[in-house]
Amino acid sequence: MLPLLTCPLDQQPLTQDGKQLRCPEGHSFDIAKQGYVNLLPVQHKKSKNPGDDKAMVLARHQFLNQGHYQVIVDTLLSALRPLLSEHSLIIDAGCGEGYYLNALAQQLNFEAIGYDISKQAVLEAAKHNKDITWLVCSNKQPPIQAQQCDILLSMFGFPDFSTFQKLLKPTGFLVMVEPGENHLIEIREMIYPSITQKEKKNRYSDCFKDVETRSAQTQLTLSQQALQPLLLMTPHLHRATTEGKAALAATPSLTVTVDVTCQVLQPIS
Repeated sequence: MLPLLTCPLDQQPLTQDGKQLRCPEGHSFDIAKQGYVNLLPVQHKKSKNPGDDKAMVLARHQFLNQGHYQVIVDTLLSALRPLLSEHSLIIDAGCGEGYYLNALAQQLNFEAIGYDISKQAVLEAAKHNKDITWLVCSNKQPPIQAQQCDILLSMFGFPDFSTFQKLLKPTGFLVMVEPGENHLIEIREMIYPSITQKEKKNRYSDCFKDVETRSAQTQLTLSQQALQPLLLMTPHLHRATTEGKAALAATPSLTVTVDVTCQVLQPIS
């Protein structure tokens, strides 16, 4: 994937020189011993360590690798199979610790780049699959050549649709997985004083058109040992009331709803 990478400072192509990537202007970036590359310059950061911290990353790794969200993987596989062709490039924007991209790579044949703004997440991802190019970078300024991507994944992330449109080939697809109305509703009812359903808005009509939407629903009965990492890996941890978190921590087990939508979109030419 190195020929597709660009310098985050001047957008010139990067080439490998030993354990570094260099651009024609002399900017260099170390290839970490784990195999990932940090292409997030300090001037592009809004904090010292942006993105998920180590505790969130490890909680997500623990929860997902127990197979609780297999229904989401299965939905992704069914959506992607008709879209793939020989030598397809998939980019996972906001890849986290790499669970979904790794799960797909075990079943499908494609080239892959995963990137995330969290160094801790990318470090964890790089431990588990050396065949994927892992990058630390942001959604707004990914250092990847334009119009090279066949399928771009956005998994529970913060999509930047104009950037995604630039990365994708005109014939490419954006596959976006987001929570449905009832996703983890039982936990949300426990940790919040009240639940407000957000109005779904079309945020991408200027850049993308709908191709299809799939839904995935199931229910899981989770022990306390699974509930705590589930809460820790979500934004709900920081939004929940103290009383709500205490109530969840005192619950031996809970049946929770998994409810997600998987949208396939295509760039508007």
